[in-house]
Amino acid sequence: MIYVGLPDTPSRQQILEIGLKGKNFSDDVDIPLLANEKYTGGFSGAEMISICREAALYAIEEEDTNDFGIDTTDMESARLQLKNLSLSPTYLSSPRQAQQAIKRKQKINAARFSSSTPTNHPVPKLSPSPDGIKSNNTTGPQICMRHLLRAIEGTKRQITPEMLDFYASFQNRSTAQ
Repeated sequence: MIYVGLPDTPSRQQILEIGLKGKNFSDDVDIPLLANEKYTGGFSGAEMISICREAALYAIEEEDTNDFGIDTTDMESARLQLKNLSLSPTYLSSPRQAQQAIKRKQKINAARFSSSTPTNHPVPKLSPSPDGIKSNNTTGPQICMRHLLRAIEGTKRQITPEMLDFYASFQNRSTAQ
C-alpha cells in the first residue's frame, strides 16, 4: 500500500493556484490565506480542486441570480418569486433547483420571442494568459473570496483523523519489520 499524505500549506497554495488557473477571479481572493491550516488544513488535493470548481459554480449561480433578479439565498422568497414567474415552486428544495427552473423558464420565453425579435448575444473574448492557456479574464462570472469560503465551508473532509491514525500506525508497523 502506498500512502500519499495530506498537502502542507505551500502545497495547498500551489493546488489552489492550479485550481484557479485560467478562471476569472477577483482581486479579493487571497490564496496564501486560503492555503492556511485554518481554512484548508485536512483537505486532500482532490478536495481542494473540488473547492475551486464549487466556488466557480457559486459565482455562476450568483451571476444568474443577479441577471434574473431572483435571490435564491432564501428559498421561501425564491419560491414566491418563481410563482410570480408562473413556475411551479412546489418541487423546489434547493437554490440550485430554483436556478435550473428559472433557466428553463427563461429559455422557453426566449424561444417564444426569438422568431419575432432579433437578439444579440455577445461572445466573450478569450485572451491568452502568459502561459499560453486561454482564459476568460474580463467577462463572465468572477470567483470572489466569499465563493471560495462558502465552498470550503460546504465541503466535507473525506479523510478523517481516524484514517490518518490508521495510516500512521500502518506505516510504523511496516517500517519496524
